Amino acid sequence: TYAARTLYGFFTPTSALGLMFATSAFVALCSGFYNRRALAVTSVALAGFAPLLTNSPSPDYVGLFWYLLIVVLGAVWIVVWKDFREVVTMALVVVSLYSLPVIFDVVRADQSVLLLFGYAFAAIFYVTTTVGLIRSGKNASSADLLTALINSLFLLAWIYSSAAKDWQSLIIAAWAAVFVVGAFVIFRVSGRKEPFYLYAAVGAAYLAAATALELDGAALTSASLIEASSV
Repeated sequence: TYAARTLYGFFTPTSALGLMFATSAFVALCSGFYNRRALAVTSVALAGFAPLLTNSPSPDYVGLFWYLLIVVLGAVWIVVWKDFREVVTMALVVVSLYSLPVIFDVVRADQSVLLLFGYAFAAIFYVTTTVGLIRSGKNASSADLLTALINSLFLLAWIYSSAAKDWQSLIIAAWAAVFVVGAFVIFRVSGRKEPFYLYAAVGAAYLAAATALELDGAALTSASLIEASSV
């Protein structure tokens, strides 16, 4: 498809991407039928690599993020179907790599629209990981823990780079509450300490980040001491 698109112009960027995505989807389907975890992870990696092969003359980041949202939902479907949780980790890595140019302002894009996609991705990964940790009971998956950690960094980077400055601290504080509630729910349901500590640490770090945005100097030092003592 890449050769046909680049050398001979057989396809438009959209049709080329659709064809390559269909191929990746077929690989994902085979991974479920033959119960091959590595093949499922590979299918998401292939789907993530496909946009680089379309030779688009003018990259459309909104369209790209819509495509990535479909890939992420497909990864969640695989997890629901076969419980291959590493697939969600790979999807998060793919989304994070495509987000880096936007987060670091390397490319020109509609930050306000893409921030909404960032929230959507973070919410999907949060819910999927939290449900996975609850369902795992005493056997928490390392893939879920890794996904939760990367997702928290991914979300914080999006907020710092794209959210309105006046709202950043409130948004971070709200997400801190979400992670703390998640820690409580996971521990009450599964009794597992590892995800509890991870989610609680993320919530505390988010609270510290929100405080650092609002205060400085002696006030920040005092607030940090109070927060540390509370934790």
